[in-house]
Amino acid sequence: MEYAKLINGKLTKCVIFPNGMSVLNGRFKRNPTHEEILSAGYLPIEEQAEPENKEGFIKSSKWVQTDSAIVKKWTVKRDMRPLSQADINKMLIAQQINSLAVDDNTALRMRSFYPEWASGESYGVGHKVQYGGKLWRVLQAHTAQVGWQPVNAPSLWEQINETHDGTIDDAIPYEGNMALKSGKYYTQNDVIYLCNRDTVNPVYNALSELVGLYVVEV
Repeated sequence: MEYAKLINGKLTKCVIFPNGMSVLNGRFKRNPTHEEILSAGYLPIEEQAEPENKEGFIKSSKWVQTDSAIVKKWTVKRDMRPLSQADINKMLIAQQINSLAVDDNTALRMRSFYPEWASGESYGVGHKVQYGGKLWRVLQAHTAQVGWQPVNAPSLWEQINETHDGTIDDAIPYEGNMALKSGKYYTQNDVIYLCNRDTVNPVYNALSELVGLYVVEV
């Protein structure tokens, strides 16, 4: 259990060192008891569960003292802060960016403008979102739900990577969740592989595990 007191509204914890020593009322005390810590003006620390993030709301917390504890209390209120022109432009771009017909390399260059993946959203085939700092494209139309994040649902999403010619001089970086095409070169862990058989569907194994099945090491 941790103990603290509020001094000018700031939380000051009762420090107990690894050897059991603490300083209470200006004196060193080894292995102080609960009662001794309370008598020095400290109270047990309690924390309320942090509320979930809700769009359009902001949350804040502060420490308050009750008769028996120092409690971290959260408040949630509607966000009424003025929006900047940059905020509005970003929202407008996020709403319309998926209507633009661009190649993958161009999409990657403007990745930061695509909307973030969100549970409850309906996504059509080809729709692009950000998730985990990467750009993803919908493979099957669906309504997103928790557990179906792009990284967890390879049948629904594919990661968009920089396009390469697939020649031995411009091999395609392989990170899994990728369909391999016969005649194309791929690279993983600084090793180059030539695909000699289409996988048709995305594969997820390391290329070294696919030698003899779909690829040969060059």
